[in-house]
Parts: sequence; structure tokens; C-alpha cells
Amino acid sequence: MKKLRWLIIGLVLLPLVAGGAYIWVSTLMGSLMAYRSPLHGVDLPPGAPVGDGLAERVVFVIVDGLRTDTAADPEVMPFLGDLRAQGASATAHSRPPTSSQASWTTLVTGASTELNDAALLNADYPEIRPLGMDHLFAAAHDAGLTTALAGHRWWERMVPERLRDLSFFNEGLDAEDDRETADAALPWLRDRAADFVLIHLDQVDETGHAHGAVGPEWAQAAANVDGLLRDLAAELDFSRDVLIVTSDHGHVDRGGHGGQDAIVTQQPLVMVGAGVRPGEYGDVQNVDLAPTMAVLLGTRVPAANQGRVLWEMLEAPADLQAAGDAAVAQARAHLAAAYLTAIGREDAPGITLDERMTNGRAARLRAERWPRAVLAGVVALAPLPFLWRRRGRAVGAVLLGGLTYLAIYHLLFALVEGNTYSLSTLRSAGQVLGQMALNNGMGLIVGVGVALWVGRRAASRIRLALGTAWFAIYLAALPVLVGFACDSPTITWHLPDDFLLFFLYFAGLVQIMFLAGIGLLVVGVVRAVIPRPDSHPAGEPPAASPAPPSDGRW
Repeated sequence: MKKLRWLIIGLVLLPLVAGGAYIWVSTLMGSLMAYRSPLHGVDLPPGAPVGDGLAERVVFVIVDGLRTDTAADPEVMPFLGDLRAQGASATAHSRPPTSSQASWTTLVTGASTELNDAALLNADYPEIRPLGMDHLFAAAHDAGLTTALAGHRWWERMVPERLRDLSFFNEGLDAEDDRETADAALPWLRDRAADFVLIHLDQVDETGHAHGAVGPEWAQAAANVDGLLRDLAAELDFSRDVLIVTSDHGHVDRGGHGGQDAIVTQQPLVMVGAGVRPGEYGDVQNVDLAPTMAVLLGTRVPAANQGRVLWEMLEAPADLQAAGDAAVAQARAHLAAAYLTAIGREDAPGITLDERMTNGRAARLRAERWPRAVLAGVVALAPLPFLWRRRGRAVGAVLLGGLTYLAIYHLLFALVEGNTYSLSTLRSAGQVLGQMALNNGMGLIVGVGVALWVGRRAASRIRLALGTAWFAIYLAALPVLVGFACDSPTITWHLPDDFLLFFLYFAGLVQIMFLAGIGLLVVGVVRAVIPRPDSHPAGEPPAASPAPPSDGRW
């Protein structure tokens, strides 16, 4: 009777666990989409212009999705290589989530994804909100400069019309659309109609999503963009103008971005023209571009800027360097004070302003994490005494079955399907959930089969199947518990420090949801299809069975 009661409880809890996991994962991802910066609604005081800029005009080209290795390939992008040889180049690094809207916002504000208040997962056109932090278009406008913007229509929602004197937007993403974007910008460059021009080209990114980032289609898209760069550069006078070429993110080989993958968080950076000191400069941060462009233009540094001016790449007089550094320091002081107030840590210690912000953030995280860590540890350890008391062949079969499930799941996910453990895998919700459901189902079926074979004489087939399903759920729950301890049940005032852990947290919840639902089905199939170990053909007497074990087996 006691065993039957536990069996019924185990079966009844499965659909409840499936429903709970569905609600949790939906809420978690919803909180990521709805995330707002701690500085949302905070008015940071704008600084003063740094003085006379180094260039009469800055043309900023964002090649959406371009990888560093593709940008450095002379057979694919020879003209970009020529620009690199003429000017300064580096590898820019960004922080996840590496979605387009968040990355674009960082490039023109100098604020990281945690602070810049952009949508972390690209919002649909009607839901795109204007740039929430001070940015280069506003700084240029306030300095009396003219601005121009050509690219995807998402920019139309992000940069208010009053801050762009010239603009062109298209809805498409292919080579023809990029050609139209470049053709719209060429007269602006030829007529010197704007002082700050941003041109966004999209076909490389679209090709990566559609065909991957290593095939002939990808190379052709990059080569097309290289030709457009040649056309744009032909209208510039590099003794007076500066051309900057970069990307917002890279792509994993099979196509996709958003996560923490190295190839995704690295972007090429090439800068050539007036005031630029040629050379290769190693690694920089993508937040460094906004203050550097502010110095080139002679505008103020954006108020939420977290980057530095790339003086090593510039031929700048000492007075401009002093003014630029003072502007960055002033903006950083206001930013640090506002941030610490927003998170309730005004007394954070630290020698520099960056340290004060970092230490204040860490102090609040520690205060919030330790109670969750204790709870997560208790939940993680709770099943172990139960398994120890019932150790034996049946429990061993269940453990082996659960571990087999885990091995099959990851074999299919990573090796067979070529997924990465990052948000870059999430190309579409339907595709990913379908793959994960299939992987969970196949893994659990094989795991239950192993448990039934190993424990066929130690316990009933129902208990073996149900036990395997629950142990598989336990294994999937371990990264969920760690994620819960580190990042809370949902995204609130900060972004995860480790997006690999965040992905495992998310994926673990999805696994639990599918395992609980599929586990109930598998138990039913085992009950209906697989014969009992002691069954015998009709008309034949049952074989003598050994006495039931008394060593703790089920």
C-alpha cells in the first residue's frame, strides 16, 4: 500500500511539474524581453562639447552580423583590407545579449546592454522604443551639426525624427535593399550634406540567419558589402573625413547570435581618415566607439557612456586629449552616482568610479544571492538521503537510466544538431522547442529502456520508468537551481553575469517541462505495452520466482 501511494503521488506530480516549469520559463524569458535599465527614467546631465573635433565629418558604417574572420579575409573583403592597411584596426568586444537593437544602442550611446535601456531581444517594429540614453545623434544635434541615417527601418523608431536631418529606411534585408541604402547615402556624402552619417547594411546578417556563416552565400553577401564600402569611400576625402566600419555582432557557424559565443561577441573595427593614427591596436570594447566619435566630431560625450576614448588610434593635440578625458570623467561621475542611487548602494567603496559601480553592484548581488543559494542547496540535496536509504539494484538502474537520458540529450543537442549552449541557438522559438522536445523524448525513452533492462528483476516496470523520469528531472533541475541562486527566478534590475549559466538555466526549465509531460506518456506506454517480468504464456504455469529482495530494492 505504501509503495502504491508513492507511485500515485509520483504520477500526479508530473503534470503539475510540467505546468510549473512552463509558467517559470515563460516568465523568465518574458522578464528578459521586458528588462529595463536601472537608469530608466533617470535624467543624466549632458556635458559640454569637447571642443574642435579632429574631422569635419564622420561616416559610421555598421555591417550587421559581420564576423571578424570574414572581415579579415582578403579574398572576400579586399577593399576592407585596403582600408585596414591605410588606417587603424582592432577587435571590438561586446557583452551579451548580442541582439541587434541592444548592440546598435551601445554603439551610439557608449552604454553597455545592462544600462542602455534597449530591448535585449529585438522588439517588433511597433514596440521598438526610442533610445532611452543620451546618444551621438542628440549630441551632434545639440552641437549644431547635421546628421543623416540610412538603414533598416528599426532605426526609424530608435532615433527621433527631430534628431536626424536626412534619413532613408527600408524594410528589406537583402543585397538589393543594401544597394538602395547605399544609393540613398551616396548623394549625402557627395554633397557633404551631413556631419555625422550612420549607414546600416543588413544583408550579411540576413544571410547568416538563412544560410549560416561559413558557406558561399555568406561569402557572397560579405563581398557585396565590400563593394558598397568601396562606393561609399570614393565619396570621402580622408584628409577631412573619417570612415569607421564595424559590426554589431558576429554569427555562430550555423547562423544565429544573441549569446556569449566568442565569435558573436567580437566585431571587426576599421577606422581611417583625418586624425587617425594607422596601426593594429589589438582589443577594444564596443562601448569605446561612442566617446571616440564624440571627440572626432567635437561634440559632448554621451551622458551614459561607459567607454574610453581610443586615443592610441588618434593624432590628437594635448588640449583635446585633456578636454576629452575631462568630459569622460565628468560623465562617468554623474553615471556612477545615478547608478548607485538607483540600486540602493550609494556608499559603495572603490578607488575609481568604475570600481564603485562594480563593487556596489556586487554588494547588492551578494545580499540577494545567499538566501537563494541556501534554498537551492537544500532542494538539491533533499533527494539524496531518500536514494541512499533505498539503494540497491533498482535505484542503480534508475540512476543509470537518468544518466543515459542526459548523455543522449546532450549528444543530440550539441553534436548531432550542432547547437551551442547560448542564446545564439534560439533562432526561432518553435524550431528550438521542437528540437528540445524530440531530444528529451528520445533521451528519456532510451534511459527508461536501460533502466528496465538493468533493473528487470529488482522492481516493477512502472516504478523503474517513473523513477527514471524523476531522476532525469532532478538532473535537469540542477542548473536551474544554480541559475535561481545566481540570477533569481526572473531578470530584475541586472543582467546575468554568466550567459552560459543563464542558457543552462533556461534550457533546464524547458527540459523539466518536456520530461514531466513525456515521462507521464512513457510510463503509460510501459504499463500498456511491456509485459511484467513474471508474465508467462497462457496455459503455462508460472515459473518459480525467488523470494523478494530485502536489501532496500524497490
